[in-house]
Amino acid sequence: MIQSKPIFYLLVNIYDEVNALVAIVDTSKCTGCETCVNECPASAIVIENEKAKVDKDMCVDCQTCVDVCPSEAILVE
Repeated sequence: MIQSKPIFYLLVNIYDEVNALVAIVDTSKCTGCETCVNECPASAIVIENEKAKVDKDMCVDCQTCVDVCPSEAILVE
């Protein structure tokens, strides 16, 4: 039986070599609401000291966190 992999898994592998961008959190704007944590398909964001923190090695540059952050505290560089 062929097991299908989620599209996210496929995208991570496709962009592994070219992913030079990563989400950056402006901690002065971050409220620690966890919206980005809950929406990140790569599980690359955690809350530390009441602020979001992105694991740059896990970030796949999908920009979901940028789109959902209510305080506009995340950008991709």
